[in-house]
Amino acid sequence: MSDLKLEIYDSVKDINKNQWNSLVEQSELGSFFHRYEWLKAIESGIGFEAKHIVILKNLNPIAIFPNFITDIRKTPFKRLNSITPGFGGPLIVADEKEVLDLIFKKISKICKGTIVSHHISTLNLGYIRYGQYFEEKRYRANLSHCRFIIDLKKNYDDIKSNMSSGKRRKLNKISIDFEIKDEKINDEILEKFYIGYKKVMKRVGGFSYPFKFFTSLRSEVGDRMKIFNAVVDGKDAGKILCFLDTEQSSLHNFFSAIDESNFIFHSPEFLNEYAIKWGMSNNFKKYDFGSTSSSFDNSLFKFKEEFGGKIIPTLSWEKGYSLVGWNLLKFGKKLYKKN
Repeated sequence: MSDLKLEIYDSVKDINKNQWNSLVEQSELGSFFHRYEWLKAIESGIGFEAKHIVILKNLNPIAIFPNFITDIRKTPFKRLNSITPGFGGPLIVADEKEVLDLIFKKISKICKGTIVSHHISTLNLGYIRYGQYFEEKRYRANLSHCRFIIDLKKNYDDIKSNMSSGKRRKLNKISIDFEIKDEKINDEILEKFYIGYKKVMKRVGGFSYPFKFFTSLRSEVGDRMKIFNAVVDGKDAGKILCFLDTEQSSLHNFFSAIDESNFIFHSPEFLNEYAIKWGMSNNFKKYDFGSTSSSFDNSLFKFKEEFGGKIIPTLSWEKGYSLVGWNLLKFGKKLYKKN
């Protein structure tokens, strides 16, 4: 008889914080986005319903799998996600095969009714170890997104030499009236950042998270947040919000608040250069530009590619559970593309 026990939680607040984070830190695949505080900020700030799984062996946690139920926009259906925003996937430190079987048996029971699919988006390429297992469980791999990573163990001259000639020219045009500030995150700075972030998301047609999410982040992970602010002639010229992932030794450029009107000052280039140098000075091994579509002609893909980083596929998998709902959803997507 198995000595494993599965527990499912509708809120991370009902889970032992120290035990959860300890397992994140033990796992080679664990990241900042798996941490208790990130999940709590999502629950408190966005309001997504949680379905977090914990596996116990002799009353000790040996696996965790964070998940949220989210709406599928413009449909009556929902999706189980691990995790959004951010990156998820199971973290298992013992009895891997038995734990996976137990987890996905439970997932199949969660995904019913209006919950038509389960989506897993991961940060670490090490998740390829589960690729065949997911395939056997009829999860479909998706490589529609990627990230560009700069190796911060190199010296900066080598990093800059790998950038495109256009990027190097822009970085050599800095004005005496241009500076980057490492802002202390207070109410005023966060409000200014959010106004800029909303403008960016409107411009690109993206989904904006509520301001409450950002205040929750400040409350929960404030010591792992950095806002870098470009200033030209004493006026703000764009900001980026980065997260400090000490588990993976990565500095993540995650949210942007740079208006198009400030592109003439090359704010995106100088902000990223500053963040790269800050990451090097603070002993991070990687600078992560954040997610972009895996499309060579996408403007964001091109912008990030010009910094010379290594392209990393974002490993993700999805399975449709409710056949009627899933087929209706796929049909709706095809119809939307045709129109």
